[in-house]
Amino acid sequence: MVQFSPGYQAQLDISSDSLSELQTSLYRHLVMLLPLGVEAGQRYRSVTGSGPDLWLDFLECHKYTDFLRLTHEFIASGATEDAPNAHIRVYHDARLAEVTSFNSLQGICRYSAPWLPARHVYYRQYKQNRALLKWLEYLHELGHSSDSLKLYSSSEKVNPAIGSDTVGVRKKSKGC
Repeated sequence: MVQFSPGYQAQLDISSDSLSELQTSLYRHLVMLLPLGVEAGQRYRSVTGSGPDLWLDFLECHKYTDFLRLTHEFIASGATEDAPNAHIRVYHDARLAEVTSFNSLQGICRYSAPWLPARHVYYRQYKQNRALLKWLEYLHELGHSSDSLKLYSSSEKVNPAIGSDTVGVRKKSKGC
């Protein structure tokens, strides 16, 4: 029989209330960053002069839900690397946001399985959402906001291979 140390067990004791509070906090931070009147496939860039440029790709836009990608792009040896590479689902009607992945190979990696205990999946989700919240706080400190985001190119759509198909348009205000 497998036994866990008391410290490890305590890490896994996260209430569902704390996850929903975290997702609400993520939404509040993201709303300060999201531009209005976006369409799926649009790409935005924020340059503040301090730190690397921030890229925001709208992969899907629906009436109440957006799916976006938030990243910094680094160019090294002629190759572009995205780090961190957060895929985020934003629920405007519920005023929640959650990380679906911090991985560019999102559709390939499997983070849950029938043999993996649900609490481990839950804890991983909590840790990823907490990491996103810390990163968003850092981005706000650097001066990134909806005012600093500029449409990169309306004719150049986001590559669907990066995320999912680009569909829909959201004309609604930021979750109101």
